[in-house]
Amino acid sequence: MKRSLGLLLVLALMLTMPACAANDPAVTEATAAALALAAETSDFTDVPDGAWYADAVTYLSGKGIMTGTGNGKFSPDDPFNRAQLATVLYRVAGEPAVSGTASFVDVAPGTWYARPVSWAQHSGVINGVGEGHFAPNEPVTQEMLVTMLYRMAGEPSSDAASDASGYAANAVGWSRANGIAPATADYTFAPKENATRAQVAVLVYNYLIHEEAPAMDGITLTVAGKPLTVEWQDNASVDALRELLRNGPLTVSLSMYGGFEQVGSLGASLPRNDMQTTTEPGDIVLYSGNQIVLFYGSNSWAYTHLGKITGMSKSELQALLGVGNVTAVLSLVGTNM
Repeated sequence: MKRSLGLLLVLALMLTMPACAANDPAVTEATAAALALAAETSDFTDVPDGAWYADAVTYLSGKGIMTGTGNGKFSPDDPFNRAQLATVLYRVAGEPAVSGTASFVDVAPGTWYARPVSWAQHSGVINGVGEGHFAPNEPVTQEMLVTMLYRMAGEPSSDAASDASGYAANAVGWSRANGIAPATADYTFAPKENATRAQVAVLVYNYLIHEEAPAMDGITLTVAGKPLTVEWQDNASVDALRELLRNGPLTVSLSMYGGFEQVGSLGASLPRNDMQTTTEPGDIVLYSGNQIVLFYGSNSWAYTHLGKITGMSKSELQALLGVGNVTAVLSLVGTNM
């Protein structure tokens, strides 16, 4: 019965939109159960079991976020256009109410994508391509897609990727740091290349899994007895630091170096994604995978960005960090120090 209902849902959605549709996309800790349900409601003849995109296609089709292209096919290698993507993201957002219409001259009211494009424009998720055009039939590049996902995530702090277009640099850096844009033997994210339907499915699926991950525990930082406000990065290195702190607070003896930083050993190695960086006062970075560095000046080197001390001027940072060796204590919020 579930399979029959699922097929009816897919057919109904395909009648209204050619390549995309939706339901509630929420991913919970019961992801395995959701995938099992999706397996009952999608059975594409061109999506082999075990394909690198199979789980993503199965989940998204089962939720109605993406459907097939007809005749029992998903067409994983076909391109994806901007109108289709606007519709997918609108469904991911839960199909919120839309006031007004899109202002683009090439989005006519009443088209199957008019409401999603209007939502995307008014919410700031998608911009036009210039001169009042949306270009609904233009293929979507991989960096376009992760930029839209990045905006939906609230544009969190991120290092910029050097191989992306300027508008997409932070989004691409964020997507890589958080496992949304993969680099595997089967698919390596290529920012400026057009996205296939299989790649769209994988990137959207990874985004949903990331967004529904359990809320992260906050990390506190105290230096020389002074609690500091830190905006931590959302990346694998900070996640590993958080896991390290589950064993209890970590005391780090910091030493002045070079007249611009305090550096100390964490006593453990964290994942690293070093990038050539010119630091600013307040930056917190990982060096060599096992040393934390707090800057009160500036330096250029290959680091992994961990966070930034906020609410302090350069002179205040100099007074705290530039007058001798200090001790830092890292802990999870709520942990007794």
